[in-house]
Amino acid sequence: MKRVLIVLSIFVSGCETTSTTSYASHVNGRYYLVDELNCDRYQALPGQALQCLTKDGKPTYVVKPMTPDEIIFYQQSQSRNNQSMTCFTTGSLTTCQ
Repeated sequence: MKRVLIVLSIFVSGCETTSTTSYASHVNGRYYLVDELNCDRYQALPGQALQCLTKDGKPTYVVKPMTPDEIIFYQQSQSRNNQSMTCFTTGSLTTCQ
């Protein structure tokens, strides 16, 4: 439980200090948390990661898909901002729209 709280607090503090707008991008059935300024386009990498690219095609960072807990946290934070995402959980699979 402590480990989950530490990870969430790091995740929350990282979001609070970011000056760009982040959003959940749906790619190949998974959600990725990316920002507007540094991820205009993306390229799929082997596995499930994406390489974010600038408008000029320069690589900026690699992003992994969000975990089910991160999707729920993102949904809750967006609901507080009146921008909701609907998530459905079936067994261990969470799908958001």
